[in-house]
Amino acid sequence: MKNCKVRTNIKIAAWAAAFALAAAVGFGGCTNASDSSGGSGGEPETLKYAVNFNVATEGGEITAALDDGTEINDGDTVEKGKTVTFTAKVTETAPNYLIGGWLQSSEPIIEAGIKSSYSLIITKPTVISVAFEKAQNITIKGDERVEETAVEIPENTSWEVIKSYVVEKLQLKNEWQGDDYGVYEWKLNDENGAAIDDSDSLTAGTTVYVVTNYTKFKTEPVGGDIVLAGYTGEKPRGHIILPSGITKIGYNAFLNCNDLTGQLTVPDGVTKIDAGAFSGCKKLETLILPSTLTYIGGFAFYQCENLKEKLVFPENLTFIGEKAFMGCTKITSITIRSGNVATIKDYAFSLKSSISDILFTVKTGAVKTLLKGSKSGIIDGQITVDSSI
Repeated sequence: MKNCKVRTNIKIAAWAAAFALAAAVGFGGCTNASDSSGGSGGEPETLKYAVNFNVATEGGEITAALDDGTEINDGDTVEKGKTVTFTAKVTETAPNYLIGGWLQSSEPIIEAGIKSSYSLIITKPTVISVAFEKAQNITIKGDERVEETAVEIPENTSWEVIKSYVVEKLQLKNEWQGDDYGVYEWKLNDENGAAIDDSDSLTAGTTVYVVTNYTKFKTEPVGGDIVLAGYTGEKPRGHIILPSGITKIGYNAFLNCNDLTGQLTVPDGVTKIDAGAFSGCKKLETLILPSTLTYIGGFAFYQCENLKEKLVFPENLTFIGEKAFMGCTKITSITIRSGNVATIKDYAFSLKSSISDILFTVKTGAVKTLLKGSKSGIIDGQITVDSSI
């Protein structure tokens, strides 16, 4: 259990057990193909299969019809290849109930969710069941893009079954609507909560927290790299989560995306941040670099003026380009954990008019020498050599 608001859903197992016998009976209703020609070689009869349908729990009713609108009864036979649409309805005597899920031959039909109807092409004897559950309220909250919303969901129903329904109820604030932003992850309670598992079911009063993200990143294979080349929609805004699986961030990929905010985490596996990649992203506040990074191109974070306080470079870094962090005026501490840095280009760390305010910690004396020779005005007293970092 993650917390008292979540429980593992076992109700579907109960439905399955309850209707295993019904499924077995239903399978006995198959009408096999026969040769009605009396051996004269005429056309055989069309295959037909029994279609059984029922209600797994109290609270509603189920009906079924063919594509032409012809209603069928439980146990009727239907020609192979025909489509049957099953429709569930809460009865008037159970107004506080909702559809809780669909089953076929005792197995949950995940794609049907908790919709009021389900259509199926008949290819074998079939048993369809629908469950009804009492309604309960949960709350959807989220990051800067999400409008707080109360949602009614069925009890005792797994997250896997209700997820698509909750997505439909999710509301983004006006300035974030459209298809450039969507759900990245569902969590319990708040941004630090545990991720919700498909097997979980939610209890009344639960808050689900939505982490959203930009949806139109542009990635492309180049040589042996998977390059994050930028984006295909409007300029991304707010907090973004860069896609996993990339190995390089391309030239000018997010140039002048000056409404990116918060923390930017470069994912593990990225080895190169090319020139100008985040140049002019003036509202970014924190930068987290992966241990796999070896190369930062010129102007990569030029004039990211709200990057603040401490900046840490990973142990595999070998190259820092010209003016890569020029104009990052709120950084006060820089740690270079790599002893393999071979190149620090001119003005890489011209952070502010008073460069003497910046404290550097480096792994080797060789890196110290590179810093002092980078035309950034860095002096001995600002640099501490610490081989243990």
